[in-house]
Amino acid sequence: MDSVKLNQWLTTLANFGVIVGIVFLVFEIRQTSMQIEKNTAAFSAQTIFQLNQSAGVAKRAIAQDAELAELLMRGDEDPESLTELEQVRFISWKRARFDDLEAYWLFHRKGLIDDRDASGLRGSICRTFAVKGSRWVWQNHPGNYTAGFVESVENLCFQ
Repeated sequence: MDSVKLNQWLTTLANFGVIVGIVFLVFEIRQTSMQIEKNTAAFSAQTIFQLNQSAGVAKRAIAQDAELAELLMRGDEDPESLTELEQVRFISWKRARFDDLEAYWLFHRKGLIDDRDASGLRGSICRTFAVKGSRWVWQNHPGNYTAGFVESVENLCFQ
């Protein structure tokens, strides 16, 4: 009889230990999930900040450099009228813009930037490709962009 009671107590204690272990595991999983969410949010904020900083640098460069502003205006109107050197500068400028857009698009696609934070992305892509110069660079001097980004640009802006 004593061994039966001892077995019952040991079984009860073992079951209690399993339940405590499960509760602890659930708590740890919840803590880890919360930390992942915080890290993702921080990464998203940092990414948006860096993309906005990049855009700010570009806007300041245009505002401070009349020659660059004039080159971009002429290139957007008629890129083929630019000299060879001007075309190299213009294409480089546009590709840098396309690179920024692709980075933003990729971060959104991977879920690192949520829909609310990326709400202006489609409009930004369409505004970029609404000008003749951007379309000319995209079609005549393609860069190495992901297939998904190329497909999105083509569907949004060229159809």
